[in-house]
Amino acid sequence: MASKQIKMIQSDNKPDSPFILYNPDGTRTNLTNVTTIKFYITEPGKTTPEINSSHETCVITNITQGEFKYVWQTTDTATVGDFEGQVRITWNDTTVESVFDPVTIVIKAKKGT
Repeated sequence: MASKQIKMIQSDNKPDSPFILYNPDGTRTNLTNVTTIKFYITEPGKTTPEINSSHETCVITNITQGEFKYVWQTTDTATVGDFEGQVRITWNDTTVESVFDPVTIVIKAKKGT
Protein backbone atom coordinates (compact mmCIF):
# COMPACT_ATOMS: atom_id res chain seq x y z
CA MET A 1 0.00 0.00 0.00
CA ALA A 2 1.41 3.40 -0.90
CA SER A 3 0.96 6.60 1.05
CA LYS A 4 -2.60 7.85 0.82
CA GLN A 5 -4.46 11.06 1.54
CA ILE A 6 -8.18 11.02 2.25
CA LYS A 7 -10.17 14.25 2.02
CA MET A 8 -13.62 14.46 3.59
CA ILE A 9 -16.12 17.19 4.41
CA GLN A 10 -17.32 17.53 7.99
CA SER A 11 -20.23 15.17 8.85
CA ASP A 12 -20.07 13.31 5.50
CA ASN A 13 -19.96 9.52 5.47
CA LYS A 14 -19.43 8.94 1.73
CA PRO A 15 -17.51 7.99 -0.29
CA ASP A 16 -16.09 4.84 1.29
CA SER A 17 -12.28 4.77 1.32
CA PRO A 18 -10.83 1.94 -0.80
CA PHE A 19 -7.42 0.38 -0.13
CA ILE A 20 -5.25 -2.17 -1.94
CA LEU A 21 -2.64 -4.16 -0.05
CA TYR A 22 0.56 -5.12 -1.92
CA ASN A 23 3.29 -7.67 -1.23
CA PRO A 24 6.91 -6.46 -1.16
CA ASP A 25 7.36 -7.70 -4.76
CA GLY A 26 4.55 -5.42 -5.98
CA THR A 27 1.91 -8.12 -6.43
CA ARG A 28 -1.42 -7.80 -4.69
CA THR A 29 -1.79 -9.55 -1.33
CA ASN A 30 -4.25 -12.45 -1.12
CA LEU A 31 -6.45 -11.78 1.92
CA THR A 32 -7.87 -15.32 2.18
CA ASN A 33 -6.10 -15.95 5.49
CA VAL A 34 -7.11 -12.65 7.09
CA THR A 35 -9.26 -12.59 10.22
CA THR A 36 -9.79 -8.81 10.39
CA ILE A 37 -8.57 -5.58 8.83
CA LYS A 38 -8.93 -2.45 10.94
CA PHE A 39 -8.39 1.21 10.12
CA TYR A 40 -7.49 3.31 13.15
CA ILE A 41 -7.84 7.10 13.05
CA THR A 42 -5.95 9.26 15.54
CA GLU A 43 -5.01 12.85 16.08
CA PRO A 44 -1.42 13.57 14.95
CA GLY A 45 1.14 12.44 17.50
CA LYS A 46 -1.34 10.34 19.48
CA THR A 47 -1.56 6.55 19.57
CA THR A 48 -5.05 5.96 20.97
CA PRO A 49 -7.76 5.83 18.28
CA GLU A 50 -10.30 8.43 19.34
CA ILE A 51 -12.09 9.21 16.11
CA ASN A 52 -13.48 5.78 15.21
CA SER A 53 -12.79 3.72 18.32
CA SER A 54 -15.94 1.59 18.11
CA HIS A 55 -16.17 0.81 14.38
CA GLU A 56 -12.72 0.49 12.87
CA THR A 57 -13.27 -2.79 11.00
CA CYS A 58 -12.87 -2.67 7.21
CA VAL A 59 -14.82 -4.62 4.59
CA ILE A 60 -12.91 -6.90 2.22
CA THR A 61 -14.14 -6.21 -1.32
CA ASN A 62 -11.87 -8.52 -3.37
CA ILE A 63 -10.23 -11.19 -1.25
CA THR A 64 -7.73 -12.49 -3.82
CA GLN A 65 -6.70 -9.04 -5.09
CA GLY A 66 -5.99 -7.42 -1.71
CA GLU A 67 -8.86 -4.93 -1.92
CA PHE A 68 -10.78 -3.61 1.08
CA LYS A 69 -12.58 -0.44 2.12
CA TYR A 70 -13.34 1.61 5.18
CA VAL A 71 -16.99 2.64 5.55
CA TRP A 72 -17.20 6.06 7.17
CA GLN A 73 -19.67 6.89 9.94
CA THR A 74 -20.93 10.47 10.35
CA THR A 75 -19.22 10.72 13.73
CA ASP A 76 -15.82 9.96 12.09
CA THR A 77 -15.90 13.30 10.30
CA ALA A 78 -17.51 15.42 13.02
CA THR A 79 -14.24 17.16 13.93
CA VAL A 80 -12.47 19.41 11.43
CA GLY A 81 -8.71 18.97 11.17
CA ASP A 82 -5.82 16.78 10.11
CA PHE A 83 -5.65 13.18 11.29
CA GLU A 84 -3.53 10.06 10.83
CA GLY A 85 -4.75 6.62 9.84
CA GLN A 86 -3.16 3.21 10.20
CA VAL A 87 -4.23 -0.10 8.69
CA ARG A 88 -3.76 -3.16 10.90
CA ILE A 89 -4.31 -6.71 9.65
CA THR A 90 -4.83 -9.78 11.84
CA TRP A 91 -4.08 -13.06 10.07
CA ASN A 92 -5.65 -16.47 10.83
CA ASP A 93 -2.49 -17.56 12.68
CA THR A 94 -3.02 -14.57 15.07
CA THR A 95 -0.05 -12.61 13.72
CA VAL A 96 -0.62 -8.89 13.30
CA GLU A 97 0.70 -6.73 10.49
CA SER A 98 0.54 -2.95 10.70
CA VAL A 99 0.95 -1.19 7.37
CA PHE A 100 3.84 1.26 7.59
CA ASP A 101 2.73 3.54 4.75
CA PRO A 102 1.06 6.64 6.18
CA VAL A 103 -2.56 7.57 5.64
CA THR A 104 -3.36 11.23 6.16
CA ILE A 105 -6.93 12.39 6.61
CA VAL A 106 -8.08 15.96 6.12
CA ILE A 107 -11.58 16.92 7.28
CA LYS A 108 -12.74 20.28 5.98
CA ALA A 109 -15.55 22.36 7.49
CA LYS A 110 -18.88 22.06 5.72
CA LYS A 111 -20.56 25.14 4.29
CA GLY A 112 -24.16 25.97 5.10
CA THR A 113 -26.52 23.75 7.07
